[in-house]
Amino acid sequence: ERIRARFASAALVTAFAVLAAAGFAGCKATGGPGDNDEPDNRTWPVTLTYKSNYTGGPDDVTQDGMSGEPLTLKPANTFTQPSHYFSSWNTESSGGGESYLPEQTLTVNSNITLYAQWTQTAPAAFKVIYQTGHNPSAGQPEETGWINGTPRALKSYSSILDADSAWGNAGHVFTGWSIKANDTQAMFYDGQIVTHLAAENNVENLYAVWRTATSAVYTVTYSANGGTGSVVDQSDVVEGTIITLDDGSGINMADFVFAGWNTKADGLGQSYPGGASCTLSGNLTLYAKWREKGLVAGEENNPDLMIKFGIKNTGYTIGDISAQDVTDTFNEVSAYIQTQSATSVNPSGGLGVIQFGDYVNLKSLNVSAYNSNGGGVDITNTNAGNDKLRVMVVGINSYYNKNGNGTSTPHLIFHFKDFPGNARMNGTDTNAGGYKLSDMRSYLLNNYWPALQNAGVPDSVVWAISRRVANSGSGATGADTIADKLWLPTEWELFGSNTFSRSTYETSANQGRLGYYNDNAARKKSNWYWEASPNYNDASSYCLVYTDGRAYNLSAYAGGGCCAPAFCVK
Repeated sequence: ERIRARFASAALVTAFAVLAAAGFAGCKATGGPGDNDEPDNRTWPVTLTYKSNYTGGPDDVTQDGMSGEPLTLKPANTFTQPSHYFSSWNTESSGGGESYLPEQTLTVNSNITLYAQWTQTAPAAFKVIYQTGHNPSAGQPEETGWINGTPRALKSYSSILDADSAWGNAGHVFTGWSIKANDTQAMFYDGQIVTHLAAENNVENLYAVWRTATSAVYTVTYSANGGTGSVVDQSDVVEGTIITLDDGSGINMADFVFAGWNTKADGLGQSYPGGASCTLSGNLTLYAKWREKGLVAGEENNPDLMIKFGIKNTGYTIGDISAQDVTDTFNEVSAYIQTQSATSVNPSGGLGVIQFGDYVNLKSLNVSAYNSNGGGVDITNTNAGNDKLRVMVVGINSYYNKNGNGTSTPHLIFHFKDFPGNARMNGTDTNAGGYKLSDMRSYLLNNYWPALQNAGVPDSVVWAISRRVANSGSGATGADTIADKLWLPTEWELFGSNTFSRSTYETSANQGRLGYYNDNAARKKSNWYWEASPNYNDASSYCLVYTDGRAYNLSAYAGGGCCAPAFCVK
């Protein structure tokens, strides 16, 4: 995990536990839909967008993570609405979609938008009845005064037995509580603190989950995985019992921070946050994951590294790359991808084990302005998460067998995650001559590309792939073949369709689709940014990606336009 940054929530409390089976390695993590019989090591960035869901409400709140890894949803107090009470999150604004409780833990594989649901009725107090399934003549233990949104610990099984031992179950072991009768899988562990329960008619029934005294017993074995210190193994754990994994506080490694546990020493198995809850279905060995500290004091807990690549420590190792050496990083990546097959393009996976969203952060970038048309960049990377200096993998073998680029050169397309600076497409409102004759292209080649080389991007690994771009807007007569080392993506490359660009000249036949940009949320940056494609409807404007990620166009001299260039590494 030296250079594989992965997001993981360290929250211990799930609001309303939905069991997600990891399936392999003997552990089921609490909180997350779906069962996976086999581990899937392919990961990509995901974003949860939270909306207040009322007119005049606060701005959206976002939460970033990685596919296949648990995220704890935002709490009930994320938004407030006068004279209303928050009730849940929902995938539809009307409340007719999938509903989730605040602080519920989920494992997601795609971007999700969640809308706050509101009621004008204050949360009512309810009681919890602990259904042990025994001693019915004495009734069942219960607690009153529960209110959703107020954290409270569930009654412990030992206290129930202290009150009346007849509530026990001879020959069985208590493993936790479930909201379903006769369940074999506990949803809450003994004494767990919860903030929401799905009470109906002001009553929540929790049912004891039992295992026979002869149930299998398992062990969790921990490895510091190169770190110092030790963790006490958890032994004699009865099958089905919810346990809390060690939080990693007893181990450390110089210049690294603990980043959770994984079922494989190389970090490519199933990941679990430190302190996570899980249910054993077999013996489990967990290896510490280590994340390199940020480059600035105080950044030790920043989940963003200077470098993130999903490189396995088998066959070819890229783990010796210094997180501060941009040039060596690109040289190593270039050497690695040339060992891979150029004919295998997996939109969700990667080239070898390099995936969409993998990135390198430049430490600084200084680009001089051109003419009086805007532009110019002077950025220093003051922390390890500066998106304006992050170049990420957005295309994998995108130009395989297109425009004479051949079939034997594996390649990656890097694009700025955000825009480092502003620039106009042209000094006047014209798209005559297309991108090939634009001021923007001249700026990228004469000002921007030398600055990127100074920032550490080596000329030797950057490939000037051949691309086809319409030679004008409404007056287009064909497409120019352009082979530059730094360029603006076209509309088709970013969207996979033609909204304002000319489909006659810019199509899948000669355009390389950048697979990372699969929806508007992925295309969004902090402002709108230019594309290379002229607008086919007129002679004055160019295509762009608007602030919400959709296709749009503006005149070539429009101010405030952002410049987010791309380049290809072979």
